Amino acid sequence: FGGVNITTFSLDPQDHFAIYAGTRENGMFYSYDGGESWYLPKDVASGYVGSIAVDSSNKCVIYAAVGNQVMKSADCNRSFKRAYNEATPQTLVTAVAVSPFNAAIVYAGTSRGTLLKSVDAGDSWSMQGKVAGSVYAIVPDSRNSSLIYVLVTGKGLWKSVNGGGQFQELTTSLRSANATDVRRLVLDRATPNALLLASKQKLLRSTDGGTTWTALPIISREGVEITALAVNPKNSKEIYYGTASTFYRSVDGGQNWSTERLPSTRQASALIVDPENPAVIYMGMLEVKK
Repeated sequence: FGGVNITTFSLDPQDHFAIYAGTRENGMFYSYDGGESWYLPKDVASGYVGSIAVDSSNKCVIYAAVGNQVMKSADCNRSFKRAYNEATPQTLVTAVAVSPFNAAIVYAGTSRGTLLKSVDAGDSWSMQGKVAGSVYAIVPDSRNSSLIYVLVTGKGLWKSVNGGGQFQELTTSLRSANATDVRRLVLDRATPNALLLASKQKLLRSTDGGTTWTALPIISREGVEITALAVNPKNSKEIYYGTASTFYRSVDGGQNWSTERLPSTRQASALIVDPENPAVIYMGMLEVKK
């Protein structure tokens, strides 16, 4: 497992010891013991996995964006079946998310910018709109059932205020901050309406649901790209990010940072903080193709 290239992490909302890891070439791995041991389901044992979502009300229901498909397990990873398939093999399913408020509602996004929604747990899908670029992540707000954020790789941020019915672009303030080349977005669950966003070389925070943004001082060298981002779900002041060579930590809301060299020649690709024990942080690594 140490040699795989991690693309994404997901935690089971009901069990913080259950961790899911998507990889670039080797399918999806999962752990039920906080990362001490890892398993590979036979139906998702290869290929690119860009996103994983776990049903917040039933831990045995898992969705994975695998290549041009959404794969679904209803039996705790013992088997997976195809829930959605893109007709064009070159179009990847790049994001999948389950509503924290209604497990029957599932969202998906593609590399062509298509936004999809299912209201019957993946049995059928409808197109909800299209954004200008590849969907990197779909982030339902766990504090408000109406709010959904869509991160578009290198292009900006979109938001729905009616549960995915329509999406509006939130890039005006990002343009003024010269930060439309977005890379990562995380909810700051400890503060209402707060978000953290990493563009290629900037870190910004919003406390009004993405309408306005404030740049945080960071110490990364010029030209160094932020490749992973996380915040303590119980303490907004504890922020973490990673680059190709360094791990950064702030305990005062980004005003000051401590650093540590990564124990690998690979770059940080995914960060997630254990919501029950925030002292535990998981970091995925990815080999950069030259």
